[in-house]
Amino acid sequence: MSKLQIYYTDSSYDWNKTVDGTGEGEICVYHLNKQKVRREKLTLSFPGLKQLNNRFELAAIALAKKMAGKKHYVIYSDSQVAIGWAGDPNVRWISRENNLAGQILDGEEITDKDLKIMKEQIIKRIDDLGI
Repeated sequence: MSKLQIYYTDSSYDWNKTVDGTGEGEICVYHLNKQKVRREKLTLSFPGLKQLNNRFELAAIALAKKMAGKKHYVIYSDSQVAIGWAGDPNVRWISRENNLAGQILDGEEITDKDLKIMKEQIIKRIDDLGI
């Protein structure tokens, strides 16, 4: 496998608690290669908006990009809107049920078996893409 760095991103946010365009949420980035999790609580403010969920998703993608630096990377998100906003071909969609960062935010335990399956799927995707 190449030195491709693989990240999963997600966020948790309750739009019902948004007041005057300000909401609190949490973002999560899971770095598969290092099996490291980074979670951050954020407050975002966009006056006039009620739903900020895609902005929290974009913040998670931005954090993963910062963590990746100049390394060869792919970032997975289950937010098609945030992926479009990111404007980066290295940011790709993954289903919610396969998003490890989402599983972490949901409090699910990620087992070694889960990681092995995900790595195998990613290696196949990388081979299919010729990366």
